[in-house]
Amino acid sequence: MATLIEDWPAIAGPDIAARSLPVKCAAGTLTLGCAGPDALELQHMGPGLIARVNLALGGTPVERLRFTDMKQPAGQKPVPSRRVLPGSIPLPASSVTLPEGPIGEALARLRRGLSRKGSADPD
Repeated sequence: MATLIEDWPAIAGPDIAARSLPVKCAAGTLTLGCAGPDALELQHMGPGLIARVNLALGGTPVERLRFTDMKQPAGQKPVPSRRVLPGSIPLPASSVTLPEGPIGEALARLRRGLSRKGSADPD
């Protein structure tokens, strides 16, 4: 377990290591501490992550992953969210010429909707 914790950034890669930390390894199950939203993404990466861990440790000591909620791995900086918030993408100026017809009308409605949503959300 000490080797796994010490070499976690090299085994998992910097992106995964910044969002998770090995907590326990027993009976073929590696428990990773991570923030709730990251667990789903890590679960999808599971087979590849298990293969990298087993390659690093030699043999097949890890057969499955388990996740436990951890607000932020100890000693690590928070990773910025990849989620796009309303209003965080600048909209083109209203002087932009839109195409004629249904597509132009749909784009105009979309722009109005995004403008309203972005201005209603204080964050």
